[in-house]
Amino acid sequence: MPIKKEQFGKGVDPVQMANALQMKALQDQINDISDQIFFIDSGVQEILQGQQNDRIALYYSGVSLFLEARNISDSEMKKVVTAQALKALSDSTFQLTLKIQSDIKYLANREYEEVKGKKSRESLIGSRIDDINQSFAYIHQATMLKAGTYCEIGEYSAMASVLDEYSYFIENTIKDNV
Repeated sequence: MPIKKEQFGKGVDPVQMANALQMKALQDQINDISDQIFFIDSGVQEILQGQQNDRIALYYSGVSLFLEARNISDSEMKKVVTAQALKALSDSTFQLTLKIQSDIKYLANREYEEVKGKKSRESLIGSRIDDINQSFAYIHQATMLKAGTYCEIGEYSAMASVLDEYSYFIENTIKDNV
């Protein structure tokens, strides 16, 4: 059996030590950047939720104005408040429609596959589908309220226009992407 002499007491190689310190510094910087990106992502998520809340708030504003208009006895004031209600409902509907279209495009183009990080693809897909379902429910309710309002005041062609617009939305945005 051959015997080989090895020395263990050489000391620390300064080049290897410098490389190890540089790698540790880089790792710390990457961890800091990762934490900052996570913090920024949290802020962006809050902003997106705030935007969705604003869209939904417009819907509730329209509903509230509609209910107020029903209890106003002055005919001119009733017309003005009803018009404001219809505008709020229309604004909400169109903003939510654009949000649905954006969410559908995100899913159809499989943009979730490009995302790397802490969120899983399933949660991204689920989040977008939940947003679509929520937006669709508010769009449906707002449309029915607008159509009912026009019907109540005897504006049947405007009611038909609202329902045609809704039908177009269903046909081109929802049905084509089911």
